[in-house]
Amino acid sequence: MAQVVRQSTLAPRMSWGAVLAGCTFALVTYLTLSVLGTAIGASTIDPLREANPSAGWAPVRVSGWR
Repeated sequence: MAQVVRQSTLAPRMSWGAVLAGCTFALVTYLTLSVLGTAIGASTIDPLREANPSAGWAPVRVSGWR
């Protein structure tokens, strides 16, 4: 009687290419939204028209610390 030898090669359960692509996409999205948020925040301040342009931001800053 012949012996049956099973060779099982497990397929990779995780694709490192997909992990790398997901990390890259997340990083690019994070940087894009950070730059967009910074641009929107910077555009709300007009230092040429106001004596103290950041005075109106005090309630926003305080609420951010709670």
